[in-house]
Amino acid sequence: MRSDDLDYNIRQAIALGRGDKQAAARVLLGLCNRDDKLLRALVAPFLNGILFHAVEKAMNKMSPADLRSEELRPAPVKQVPKDLMDKLVDALGENIPVAQPRRKGTPKSGEEVLKTIGIGPGDIPPPDAGERHQRAMKAVASSFKYKGK
Repeated sequence: MRSDDLDYNIRQAIALGRGDKQAAARVLLGLCNRDDKLLRALVAPFLNGILFHAVEKAMNKMSPADLRSEELRPAPVKQVPKDLMDKLVDALGENIPVAQPRRKGTPKSGEEVLKTIGIGPGDIPPPDAGERHQRAMKAVASSFKYKGK
């Protein structure tokens, strides 16, 4: 769902709620019950936090012995049957992504090095590092400096 659509739905809920936050939230909940895309768009930014909270809550209820239990370990991955794999390949057709072969040998010039990282003549150079990143890199470099005796 586009951010414009999400913004429109939120504004619509506020209008229907006549400025009352709780009423607007109830209207938005009703809209989410009818539209999965709206629900996903609203929850997406908070999904990691929700998942970590759920895992932490479950882990707090478990004993250390339960955490090491073999019952909780996932079952070993079984191989996909050949006939099912053939059907999958047929369904995908030509859209199967193929890894590009690695270049062999070392680059001979600076231009070849730039090509290997996707920067060549006429390309836009990467942005300058921010101040925080520069401080971090200087701290890392200074930790490796030879201190001598």
